[in-house]
Amino acid sequence: MVQWKSLKGLVENGDNYEVSTSGFVRNATTGRVLKGQGDGHGYLQVTLALNKKHRRYRVHRLVALAFVPNPDNKPLVNHDDGNQHNNCYSNLVWATNQENLKHAFDNGIAKAKQGEESNNATLSNSQVAEIKKLLMERKPQHEIAKLYGVKPQTIRYIQHGKLWTHVHVEGFKTFKSGVNKPNLTADKVLKIREAYATGKYKQAELCKMFDVSSRSMTDLINRKTWKHI
Repeated sequence: MVQWKSLKGLVENGDNYEVSTSGFVRNATTGRVLKGQGDGHGYLQVTLALNKKHRRYRVHRLVALAFVPNPDNKPLVNHDDGNQHNNCYSNLVWATNQENLKHAFDNGIAKAKQGEESNNATLSNSQVAEIKKLLMERKPQHEIAKLYGVKPQTIRYIQHGKLWTHVHVEGFKTFKSGVNKPNLTADKVLKIREAYATGKYKQAELCKMFDVSSRSMTDLINRKTWKHI
């Protein structure tokens, strides 16, 4: 059963208006239901008038104020099903800013910006393409990072397919643990450690000499891998 509640005392200019549990707002004197207008962000809004003053409100917020408890005093209202026109009180939930953002992404209302479209991007799509080509040429990650002014972790994430996956470079394959195993043998590990022990070679040089990734080289030199050798 549809219930109506007065907006008087809930919002400014609400004295002569009522809101329903089904998501409608009407003039309490004339009974006329106000026609919601789009606000440019996908929500419906109505204008409440009093003493020649006008105030606009989103319908879902008026419904929530009247019928949805908010014991934690959360500032925002979410549409539980993601439909911004479904303003029934049972579809509305009070939320924090963080909860609202997560809800928007979970329901496809907002989409994360990728790559150079992101406000935090320090690389362009073309630079990432160049980085992937350098990785294919087995250039050490720390050298690539220095060349492009980013952290080595960024290069590692690109190589592992955790960042910039939308930038396609023919022949580039992401590194996956257990799939792209480094080409190492016990004999090669011994030679690498012997060469490194001489102090004549840097890790980057050994990577090229023995065709081993920078991460694998660091791990075996520090005996995080191949401990039995």
